Amino acid sequence: MFLVLEVEYQFARGISIEPQYYIFRTHKTPAINYNQFFNREHFKNPTSYFGSEWNFRIVYKPWVNFSIKMNFAYFNAGEAYKTIYDIKNGDSLREYSIFIQQKF
Repeated sequence: MFLVLEVEYQFARGISIEPQYYIFRTHKTPAINYNQFFNREHFKNPTSYFGSEWNFRIVYKPWVNFSIKMNFAYFNAGEAYKTIYDIKNGDSLREYSIFIQQKF
């Protein structure tokens, strides 16, 4: 189950910005009976919150057949993510990419 918020905005001629926001939740709360790091002995209680993600896409089209796309993403892990993967450190993920496309 997740919530999605997407918007596309034409900033200037040939430039568009597309922010997106996602909230992820699991259907059931994960069990922590067998986890090594994420357990009740370390005062961790699981929830159904898997995480949230922000995505930004900037598209620049100076010509009809040429475009430059820049993608930025940030994922913040929740308690369910840490429970399923049994991790205690590292709760965020970042992604950056640039695409240049020429159509013939």
